[in-house]
Amino acid sequence: MPNPRCFFDIEVGSEKYGRVVFELYADQVPKTVENFRALCTGERGRSRNSGAALTYKGSHFHRLIKNFMIQGGDFTRGDGTGGESIYGSTFADENFVRTHDRPFLLSMANKGPDTNGSQFFITFDQTPHLDNKHIVFGHVIPQCHDIIRRLEDIPTDVKDRPYDKIIIANSGELEYRGGAPTRPSQSDELAKRRRSPSASDEEERSRSRRESDDKAKDKKKKKEKRRRKRSPSTSSSNSSSSDSESSSSSSSSSDDSTSRKKRRHKKKKSKKVETPEETKKKEEKKARKEWEKREEERVRRLIEDVKSGGG
Repeated sequence: MPNPRCFFDIEVGSEKYGRVVFELYADQVPKTVENFRALCTGERGRSRNSGAALTYKGSHFHRLIKNFMIQGGDFTRGDGTGGESIYGSTFADENFVRTHDRPFLLSMANKGPDTNGSQFFITFDQTPHLDNKHIVFGHVIPQCHDIIRRLEDIPTDVKDRPYDKIIIANSGELEYRGGAPTRPSQSDELAKRRRSPSASDEEERSRSRRESDDKAKDKKKKKEKRRRKRSPSTSSSNSSSSDSESSSSSSSSSDDSTSRKKRRHKKKKSKKVETPEETKKKEEKKARKEWEKREEERVRRLIEDVKSGGG
């Protein structure tokens, strides 16, 4: 299961700075992460001890030191002296597996060992002197680093309090993991039913497939029948077919001969009738060819006579 991601929508004075997203190390410090996550969503309602709303929403960052860190999470007093955890007033240190080895880390603020409440800080740089004293439980994702750098440049007074109020206008979890699972709505059920084929739908599709297969078979049979009509019949010496097949074959042959006669008759009938002029031209052409043939024969004989006389 991936680690949860929570967010703060930051406003400075009347200016919206944007959304800061944190990835939380639930795989290493699950109790600390659950405290922060639930305070982001506000799902625990109000505190039984103080009556305050257990949420970061509407609270502000009360301390900022350039090149070091920015601190917030005191939703009861707002000055760094208040705040409480979802487990009661405070809870014990879970572990110190992670170190403060880079900027943009999310770590728990405290008053000493085992005094974790709701206050936290975000580092602007490496802070190794805080290792084994404060629980590192998350980091700011890279896409939001520019917002943190802008916050770092906000001017402060001598007590490290920002001149412009840095407010957590909204907070929450990007993928909500708390609370009981909700029942699917009626529209979800309808959509699911539309996606899931019913038995009647399956029967209808099966029937359509059978009809399609039957049509394909009929088409194949008709095609085969036409092919057999076009094919020549086998000779009687190689045939072992029944009398009915023979009669069918002979009937097919007689049909073929009849159709050929009809085609010849149609061809003769459609023969073009010559006009008198066309007949005359044809006869003249024939006479000219005969005359040319006779002339060729006469010339041939004259040549032979000359040759024989000369000999």
